[in-house]
Amino acid sequence: MLWAAIAAGLRFWQLDLKPPSSIEIATVGFGLGNGFGAVPMDQLVPPEALRTALRLDPTVSIAQLLERLADQSTHPPLFFLLMRGWLTALTPPGAEVTWTAARSLSALLGVAAVPLAAALARTIARSRRAAFWAAPLMALSPYGVYLSQEARHYTLAALLAMGSWILAVRSARRFDQDRPTQPSNQITGHISQTPQGRFGAIAEVSLWVLLNGLGMATHYLYGLVTVTQGLLFGVLAIARSRRWGWRSLGGRVGAGLGLLAALQGATIALWIPFMRRASESEMTEWVGDHLSGGDLLMVPLRLILWLLSMVMLLPIERQPWPIAIASGLLLLAGAIALGVLVWRRFGRRRDPSSSPEPVQFQSSLDRVGHWALGAGVGGALAIFLLMAYGGRADLSVAPRYQFTYFPLVIAAIAIAVAPAAGPLMTPVRRLLLVMGAVGSLCVVQDLGFQKSIQSDRLWETIAAAVRPAAPVIVVTPLDSLSEVRSAIALAAESARHRLPQNRLAMMLLSDRADRNDDTSPLAALLAALPPQADLWTVGDAPHLDLEQRHCQRQPNPPEDLGERLRHFHCDRPQP
Repeated sequence: MLWAAIAAGLRFWQLDLKPPSSIEIATVGFGLGNGFGAVPMDQLVPPEALRTALRLDPTVSIAQLLERLADQSTHPPLFFLLMRGWLTALTPPGAEVTWTAARSLSALLGVAAVPLAAALARTIARSRRAAFWAAPLMALSPYGVYLSQEARHYTLAALLAMGSWILAVRSARRFDQDRPTQPSNQITGHISQTPQGRFGAIAEVSLWVLLNGLGMATHYLYGLVTVTQGLLFGVLAIARSRRWGWRSLGGRVGAGLGLLAALQGATIALWIPFMRRASESEMTEWVGDHLSGGDLLMVPLRLILWLLSMVMLLPIERQPWPIAIASGLLLLAGAIALGVLVWRRFGRRRDPSSSPEPVQFQSSLDRVGHWALGAGVGGALAIFLLMAYGGRADLSVAPRYQFTYFPLVIAAIAIAVAPAAGPLMTPVRRLLLVMGAVGSLCVVQDLGFQKSIQSDRLWETIAAAVRPAAPVIVVTPLDSLSEVRSAIALAAESARHRLPQNRLAMMLLSDRADRNDDTSPLAALLAALPPQADLWTVGDAPHLDLEQRHCQRQPNPPEDLGERLRHFHCDRPQP
């Protein structure tokens, strides 16, 4: 309860500090059932006109929500339906959703992850000490705080994965502990069990399948959880065949395994048509399908960084070089110390006569626990590497996709630091707690896991260059629906900065209207502007030659804002 309270403080602290991202705009817009088909394009409008998708319309039905989601998104519907109910309860009709309300659902789910992480570690290791360490590791996880402060579905998917792995490990132990000489159903337990025990085992398996089905309805990448659980049972089946022959997998055993595989496979197969459509969408092109040059080395490096960020983080992003270098060296030292400890616990066999505490620890973590961690973490990482180097997709580019194995990483490290003995144990424990707490605070203060587009700093740059009485025009050329949502995110952030709202306007310039002639919407806009105006372009440069229309380019902003920003003084000569 203490660590859950600490987790709540970290996750709910300053939920509205960070600027909204385009994917959060998608969650809120689709969660409200509004969609983005009615966004005004190719015309000059105030920023609030672009935020209509973020206002609660109680007349929008669930059917309309599902229709717009299927037409304009690449995600399954479960979290959006939950978000609709959540936002409806926290937002007055017709009002614009606040980011505290939008992100609080994920924050609440992040708090619930603390006791569930403890339950997962205890199930895998059969150790209360592992559970006691999993709670603070999850509460202070910088990666966990990052997921919890995003208005996205990854925290829900991680929760479902934790519950699913708890049930998978319990079922795997029943399968592994059974003997072929006894007639039994290897998935639900011994036939000699009491009726209540058999019913409980069947209920657990049914709940396990249900959780995986809900996971797939939350995010398609959740399928990796189901696949790696299949790897666990595959390893157990091979081990069983080596002990007692392949015939031990026949009869009721084979029928039970086949039924389980069919049910779990169905939770993925039902979504295959939708996943195929999502993979062909322009909104998923950014993950890349072919690697070359330095990208070949960046894939494993990024995965290592995401793994490390699950337990420790220091300020590195967009920091002065001395701070970034010092933080990097400290993280490297922490990673080496943690890696040595994890290797000692999982990477090599121990001599039973070496010391009593490790023997006791090793006996509590049986081979099912070892293989569950190996399949869940190692199997997922292997699949990520195969997908990246096989030309399918590089899922290492986004930290949020690592939710598939995040809970098991927390469980594995908790199990590694749980024993009382060991020369590295005490300093590594202190290191994890301190660097986890510092890393979580960095995330809360927007010093870690920063948004790719720094729209808050972008508006600060614009506000610092405003000229008296001159209108401020922001033009964003677009060629995809994801860029539309990025422009709405930019409009949503504008209200939080000291800008002349009565002189501020935006134009979303569609690809079909972005041309270099006098009849284009941008040319007509420039012709209608007052003699003095400030024009800013965000993203790709428009095709229209602005300098030929009395718009003089100004120096570029000194810092990287994640999006190309150009400034023009459009001053027509006076007659």
